[in-house]
Amino acid sequence: MKKNANNHELRAVIFALDVGRNADFALNGSAFMMPLVDKPVIQQAIESVVRSGVGHVDVIVANDVNSVQAIVNEGLRWGIRVNVHLAVEVQRPYSILNRLASPCNTATGRVLVIHADTFSPSLPIEQISGISEPVAFVHSGEWTGSAILMQSELASNCRLNAGRKSLGDAILALCNESGRIIPVAEPLSLRTGSEFLRSQNRIMNNEFRELLQHLRTAEKGIWIGRNTRLHPRAVLIAPVFVGANCDIGPGVVLGPNTVLESNCLVNAKVTAANTLVLSSSSVGEGLDLTDTIVCGRKVFNTRLNAAIDICDDILIGDLHSASVAQILAGLMSRTVAALLLMIMLIPTALMLGFVSMFVTPLKRKCNVFVRTPTQSNRFVWRCGQLTSWEPKCAITTARSALWADLFLRVIPGLVAVAKGHLRIFGVTARAAEDLESLPVYWRDLLLSSRSGLISESLVQFGPYAPTDPSCVADLGHTAARQFFAKHSLLLRYLKSLLMGPKDFLPPIQTTSADQGCSVDIVTSRSGSVRHPLGTTRGD
Repeated sequence: MKKNANNHELRAVIFALDVGRNADFALNGSAFMMPLVDKPVIQQAIESVVRSGVGHVDVIVANDVNSVQAIVNEGLRWGIRVNVHLAVEVQRPYSILNRLASPCNTATGRVLVIHADTFSPSLPIEQISGISEPVAFVHSGEWTGSAILMQSELASNCRLNAGRKSLGDAILALCNESGRIIPVAEPLSLRTGSEFLRSQNRIMNNEFRELLQHLRTAEKGIWIGRNTRLHPRAVLIAPVFVGANCDIGPGVVLGPNTVLESNCLVNAKVTAANTLVLSSSSVGEGLDLTDTIVCGRKVFNTRLNAAIDICDDILIGDLHSASVAQILAGLMSRTVAALLLMIMLIPTALMLGFVSMFVTPLKRKCNVFVRTPTQSNRFVWRCGQLTSWEPKCAITTARSALWADLFLRVIPGLVAVAKGHLRIFGVTARAAEDLESLPVYWRDLLLSSRSGLISESLVQFGPYAPTDPSCVADLGHTAARQFFAKHSLLLRYLKSLLMGPKDFLPPIQTTSADQGCSVDIVTSRSGSVRHPLGTTRGD
């Protein structure tokens, strides 16, 4: 990358703060990690200042420190120093410029201030390489977010403890008085989804040639990545960019102004114009995408300025594959469940029939649970069914309750494990209503974990644990993430079968004439049921 050797005293500070994770259109998590054609926004901003010949770049972020640092590590070929900093105060991030001014011992040291959400890839740095005065870059009379300031005057002449608007006003006033104001082309704006797509289109239409000169075109205005399979009956209308390892089906019409990141699947008869499809996304057959951003099972419409989650994988899907270890663990769990079913199904069915006829009636029960791991959005949850049997009277002794749970719930539940809806070991399978009633931080952690028949809650408290202690036990097991956690859970479960759960919590039931049995409970004046580890609302 060509650099200007005359700007060795120029230091760049890039602020990537104002949108980031607060942007609705940032479906992959952060607007600054969204791709502008073939590179993330933050990488395009860094390379734009590298082309200006700076020798040191500081990137100030509010989130995604690790992601930005990964990009910086891959960019060691730039041959300059790049540091990533986490802003302490997002509302007043410019105080970090004081640290740049304090050690300055030369009057010629300069700082190039850039905002990644409104940056220009082609600032006229060469025209001002020998000027030792502040410079503000404006478009149509408004500050673009870019300026060159003298390090020795930063603290005294700029409002570094204020917000972005106050800083811009101070810079314009300073440059009107003792500096220069230079008009530049309209910068790339990334504040909204429509502005993001418009900036993408401006790049693809060669408005900033330096951003595309490293790419090879199949035809004028058409870029196709390596290992991409393009059906002969697919049509590409320039400008269009297709990343590596994509699969484009028959009858597909892509473009104009369409970008597909790497590892995307576009099925037959799809039409996409003025659209961005992020990495590892699948677009279903016959869909018409216009002015949209697609990421996995999420779609953002820039005309409506709204994002929706698609529940049907046939329409919009996520191609992010699990790791080899996760795939093998899932196959192993399903195989073991199928073998156990073959061995234990007939004896268990005979025993349950005997108990139902001669000991206590059994009632078949189908529990609908949320299949995890999944997203926090309620509308994308998929459910499974867990068939179990329920005795007429709850069992109040620890060891008997766990053995009954083994034959009434665990063994019949192996069917759900064989289908891939559950694992043998995991967190307790919960219904959607139960998950929605939990605190947000509990719910999100449970949704990110795999549900199983045998859980930490079952081993510790038995099958009748109330919501709060059950969640705490499951979350503690999830947070540990030990390599032999499943083996340890199996051994402790076998121990509990022999000796009973150490902290067994008996079932809480009111006296019922219909059931013909009763359990003593203590109720408070408010009508709630007192429990050793919490309070459960009375029916």
